[in-house]
Formats: sequence, C-alpha cells, structure tokens
Amino acid sequence: LAVMYEKRYVNFTYDISLAKKVLRYVLGVITMMIVMIGVGELFGLFGFAEESFLANFFDFIRFFLIAFIGIGLYPKFFSRFKF
Repeated sequence: LAVMYEKRYVNFTYDISLAKKVLRYVLGVITMMIVMIGVGELFGLFGFAEESFLANFFDFIRFFLIAFIGIGLYPKFFSRFKF
C-alpha cells in the first residue's frame, strides 16, 4: 500500500545534493526508531501475552505503520517542503 501511495501521490525524487541525502537518511532512521519504539511501547501497555493473536495483530499494525510512514508519508513530507 505504501509503494502504491508513493507512486501515485508523491513521486519522490533523489536529485538532490549528497548533504541533503544524508540528512534525509538520518532523519528517516530517527523517525522510524521513534515510531517503532513508541508504538511498541504504546501497544505494550495493553499487556497481551507475547504469542497471542492480539499481540501478533498489534505487531502487524506497528510494522505496517513503520512501512507506510517510511515509504509513503516520510517522502511526502520532503516533497511537500521541497527538501
């Protein structure tokens, strides 16, 4: 879904300077770590058993969010602000 969103609405380009590419990368890694740890901790508050259906379902949601933000929304942010 994230790839389809990116191709249809974002069309992210890599025609920028090396410094901007490095900054994009660093900000991307920080953003993904915040989402991964933050959402993981938030879902951990529910206290599901580690291998239960609900724990696996919430892990699915967490990793879906990470992929969608990293591939779809994060590039949209940079495209919108011409960075």
